[in-house]
Amino acid sequence: MTDLSLLSRDELVERIHELERWGDGQAASCQGKAPLLFSHSLYELSRRIAHDIKAPLRQITQLSEILSESPKGVQDQDNLAVIDMIAGRATELDTRLEELRSFGNVHFQPMKYELVSIEEIVETCRLRLQLDDSQVHFIGAPDLLVKADRNLLDLFFHNLLAFLFLSSGMVPSVQIRQVSDEASNQGKILDISVSGYAFEIRGKSGFLDPYTSITANETELNTGLKMTICAMACKRHGWRLCDDFSAQEGFLLSLHA
Repeated sequence: MTDLSLLSRDELVERIHELERWGDGQAASCQGKAPLLFSHSLYELSRRIAHDIKAPLRQITQLSEILSESPKGVQDQDNLAVIDMIAGRATELDTRLEELRSFGNVHFQPMKYELVSIEEIVETCRLRLQLDDSQVHFIGAPDLLVKADRNLLDLFFHNLLAFLFLSSGMVPSVQIRQVSDEASNQGKILDISVSGYAFEIRGKSGFLDPYTSITANETELNTGLKMTICAMACKRHGWRLCDDFSAQEGFLLSLHA
């Protein structure tokens, strides 16, 4: 078994792509039937690992808070700085664990199609992430409906908004609008426009690839698994997700449902 912590970024990305290619092959061999038992076992294993690690991680965070706030605790500034660093690393690890759990869900979770309101999903994600109600705008028809799996659509918008607003304290403007409908030959297309920052992709990776490095107004960011989760949520539905960084400021995501 390979120790993933010893892999380079490129090697880790290739392992993720290998998993996706394996999943595509399994889906094709099943011919639309339920996923194989091994896929379900892997899904449950990833959930269990993330759950078991998060419990001691919460305790580390809580103990750090107790030490820093207790009047009888260590008040030396250097020690307090170390405690803050421990709490920060615990928060970062918690974020990565949540990405890992979402990554397993978006690949292996069974799908159930229903008519879903995109505005309702976005509002649920906004409240969960504690974002201001002025940060995401709908243009045109407010109630955009799409036939989709509710949980996977929630994963899409949760990870997209978490990356845009929580990665580095950014406050971009996000606009969502429908540019075509089922009456057209193109089907339903949603444009998600992000403005307020000058985004630039670093290196050869695409925006939807795992662990892509980008800059936003010269601030270094890393997508982690968030945008890969968004892309896989679309792929499971048979949708296309395209990105356009040609504008001088911001970028555009087009979801072809």
